[in-house]
Amino acid sequence: MRRDVLTTAMGNPLALLELPGTQGGSSAYERIRRSFAAQLAGLPEPSRLFVLLVASDDLGDVGVVTDAAARLGASVRDLEPAERAGLLRGTADGRIEVRHPLIRTAAYGDEPLGRRIEAHRALAAAYAERGDGCHRAFHLARSATGPDEDGLRPRPE
Repeated sequence: MRRDVLTTAMGNPLALLELPGTQGGSSAYERIRRSFAAQLAGLPEPSRLFVLLVASDDLGDVGVVTDAAARLGASVRDLEPAERAGLLRGTADGRIEVRHPLIRTAAYGDEPLGRRIEAHRALAAAYAERGDGCHRAFHLARSATGPDEDGLRPRPE
């Protein structure tokens, strides 16, 4: 039985925490991802938006994420359901992160392309407001649907 559990976990110690709540029939990776996708689907839309924003941005700066969320109609109170569900957590250094890498995969990969584009555009605007051109450019590139010669030029002050 120990060998079966270790094989199913595929060397991922976090899988040992997540596998008991999943159903069999596919790889551990896919079972855990589907489990997280189901948890995300149970959240209110504004809370799913927060998880998408965090999944879309490696830095997870709370100010940037909440600013981007506000641009898309969510408020900081909408974070609570995702935190209670254990999908997001705040860190001591002022960041917000997903609890498990497959939450990021499920939150980003299962959203429609248009919603992902909106998330990246909102994050780009939030970074631009803070004067962070590097992260602004990254998110503009992720939101691009074709060539955009004007999008990466610095904005006039």
